[in-house]
Amino acid sequence: MKTKNLIIKIVNRYIGVESGYLGDFTYRTHSEFYPEYCDLVKDPYSIEGTTRERFITIFQNSTPKEQAKIIRGIIERFPIGEGPKTRTNELQTSLLKEAEILDNGDYLSEPDLLSADHVLEILEDAKSLIEHRKAASAVDRVHTAFHGYLREVCKNEGINFLEKDGLVVLVKKIFSEHTKLKIAVKSTEVQNIVRNLASISDSLNPVRNQGSRAHPNEHVLEEPEAVLIINTVRTLLSYIESKIR
Repeated sequence: MKTKNLIIKIVNRYIGVESGYLGDFTYRTHSEFYPEYCDLVKDPYSIEGTTRERFITIFQNSTPKEQAKIIRGIIERFPIGEGPKTRTNELQTSLLKEAEILDNGDYLSEPDLLSADHVLEILEDAKSLIEHRKAASAVDRVHTAFHGYLREVCKNEGINFLEKDGLVVLVKKIFSEHTKLKIAVKSTEVQNIVRNLASISDSLNPVRNQGSRAHPNEHVLEEPEAVLIINTVRTLLSYIESKIR
């Protein structure tokens, strides 16, 4: 579905608009909506206009995966049985299908599109999520950023890898084949540290699949452990970047 038509369904038919304002959103509650219901950091105050105009601008400028989160957040924030008569179960089901399409499409393409600049943006987003006590949700983004970054490093250096290669395989290939990753001082000790960090990165797959909000689970990763994972990946990323640039 085209974004314009999807926005009309969300804004006019599901949420409802009155005098240019979106549902019962105030400027404050609209701002709080994104971290509370979507695990996103957005700043409606940086956009001029009514809550309706601000919402539309944010939605249009969001990635497909973020749009999927916003749709699900709207459905949670505005339950069936309230609001306009057009807010029906059928419309809710239709919007959830749109969210699934957006989510799947973005997930499949994201790793190949991540340059170093994109990785930094995602890490900054993760930092903001931590500050809003949403670290568990940030685990998924950092995992994707790290994976995309490693693939980018391999491509730039001409290191062959398979599409199925996970984090630990890519890390090992980079440290064994990249011409700039040569450690002159205390090489054994430093390599042991790197191997341990790579081992932690390898454990990200089960942690991510079982404990982050990317995959619904009864036991969501606690904030301190999520911060530990995020900071570990950030450390390894920073080290690799400092060696190859």
